Amino acid sequence: MAFAVFFQEGLQKELIGGDVNDRPLADFAEYLKTDSKDEAKTNRELALFHFSKEIQKLILKNPQSETIPNTSVAQIYEKFYNGSSPLELNDGMVLPLSGVEVSKDALKKVLTNALYPLHPIYTRYMKSLKDKKRDDLKQLDVDLLEGEQILIPAVEDIEFLDYIAKRRVKGSLIFSNYQIQFAVYDAIFQKWEARVKVPYAAIMVIEKVPGQNPANDQLIQIRCKDSRIVRFDFKGKTEAKAKCERLMSQMAFPENPHGFFAFSYKYVPPSPRSNDAIPKDGWQLYNIFEEMLRMQLPVNKWKISDINHEYVKAKTYPSKIVVPIGMTDEDLDSVFAYRSKGRIPALTWVHPITRAALVRSSQPLAGIKGNRCAADEKLLDLIRTTSTSDTLYILDARPKANAMTNQVIKGMGFENENNYPNCKIEFLNIPNIHTMRDSLNKLYILCQSGEDEKYLTRLEATKWMEYSHIILTGAVRIANLLEDGCPVLIHCSDGWDRTAQLGGIAQLLLDGYYRTIVGFQVLIEKEWLSFGHRFQKRIGHGMKNFEDDQRSPVFLQFLDCVYQIFVQFPCSFEFNLKFLLEIMDQLYSCRFGTFLFNHSKNREAIVGKTVSLWTYINANLDQYVNVFYMPGMFKLKSS
Repeated sequence: MAFAVFFQEGLQKELIGGDVNDRPLADFAEYLKTDSKDEAKTNRELALFHFSKEIQKLILKNPQSETIPNTSVAQIYEKFYNGSSPLELNDGMVLPLSGVEVSKDALKKVLTNALYPLHPIYTRYMKSLKDKKRDDLKQLDVDLLEGEQILIPAVEDIEFLDYIAKRRVKGSLIFSNYQIQFAVYDAIFQKWEARVKVPYAAIMVIEKVPGQNPANDQLIQIRCKDSRIVRFDFKGKTEAKAKCERLMSQMAFPENPHGFFAFSYKYVPPSPRSNDAIPKDGWQLYNIFEEMLRMQLPVNKWKISDINHEYVKAKTYPSKIVVPIGMTDEDLDSVFAYRSKGRIPALTWVHPITRAALVRSSQPLAGIKGNRCAADEKLLDLIRTTSTSDTLYILDARPKANAMTNQVIKGMGFENENNYPNCKIEFLNIPNIHTMRDSLNKLYILCQSGEDEKYLTRLEATKWMEYSHIILTGAVRIANLLEDGCPVLIHCSDGWDRTAQLGGIAQLLLDGYYRTIVGFQVLIEKEWLSFGHRFQKRIGHGMKNFEDDQRSPVFLQFLDCVYQIFVQFPCSFEFNLKFLLEIMDQLYSCRFGTFLFNHSKNREAIVGKTVSLWTYINANLDQYVNVFYMPGMFKLKSS
């Protein structure tokens, strides 16, 4: 079918293309074949041209030339149809092609010889298309996830304020039980296309636009946890604006955690899958016995204890932990009481060659009086003897001043080397969660400003890169000690933030398995989920108080550090950057149950009631594979 563009027949250029089914102008070309075509040809001939469906651009070709010159007009069909006035062009006029506004300069490049206006028949045809679009508005054909349902009819004639591009886009707001979608009608394909998607759980705060005139209170600003700022203008629809605000608030901040979309999502993995060796159910991916078997855990030195069965000793710890074989349950009971939140030293990884152990815990309850625990001292000495080294290194993630403050004010603190023979303590000087939160906020403000002046100076002032460097330096120190055969105990205050960052990155550097797609999932399950990183508190799932001081980008910072390593060693990771971005997006979306709640005890209750993120990723592995990956179990030496 030919694509109709209406110029005088003498235009010495043609458009090269192919199939144009289901397009307004293609239909109009058919229309010209009817009895009304004589009206269309009044006083001049029309030229019929072709348009490439795949390229979606206008490509000019001179019939006398064997090559296509570089005169493509990219995105000339970017949508615009609102019944605008004709555009002037030289001595004549031309209406927007296919209901699309293009700049006068772009049109001049394409229509150099077009001195006459498009015929009025096309104007009437496009008006009828616009009317049809409005009739279909309440039955928008937008993509929905399994279990996603539209809550209210679409809110029409809303404007999205793109504050970066400094433009307004007209469309409709669609509210489902999972997200807000801003959809724009595609006049070319005659369908609605979602341009902006905001999961309710990703909303941090709904507020008025700063500087808005109170007399014209029609704007809504949504600040998202992923740094986006989304603004909508309701154009005088006061009642609709109020209704939408209430709905967004109810969905973003549910009174019950079971109000998250994760409990409605019904994803079913395709069959057959690309890799049937991976568990179909992501909830079954990590198993402590399988992981310790993979590490070839020395069973004559270590044991898997179920002393924390049903989380009776420490609700933020795994139900099964790995401890030296010489520790009795009575010894462990004493250590549970001596370590903050009962988070005792437990093994997470063993070096495959040196057999040096990586152990994690929380701070001891030493206090200003220097309280001691014989069982804790015994445990650390047994950890030291599991390797050939004479020294156990205790790496405290905090600045020493912070650790001393905890000792004086909170009755906690750090290990006294005099009480732990053959142990050496080092402080890694990583700031606390509050400092990291403030740093990220400064980074967001910088990125959202859109200003380039003194950008690098302002970036440095956020200290985000500096703090990431400190974390990476600490992880490299841990990796080097383990490589040298020295066992390492790492902790911060409670051992669920900086400890997870350091341990995870050190293992990523040393163990190639964790640089595979499934291995990285296991690493997150082990270091972050099973050992109780407080995702709900740190991300603020369902929490309306966006200024809560327990929020902090700890996990985001970990992924950013992984990205920095990826940049240095792009062929050493089986996964690509889309994989990291997918994890980050779904962390905020609450579409999956993986990152809900603060610890495994609560998360176990939703297995089977929600879908694991790993179920989805492992069913779509092709999207996340790094094509430059060179498998290898060798360690990475970060510079």
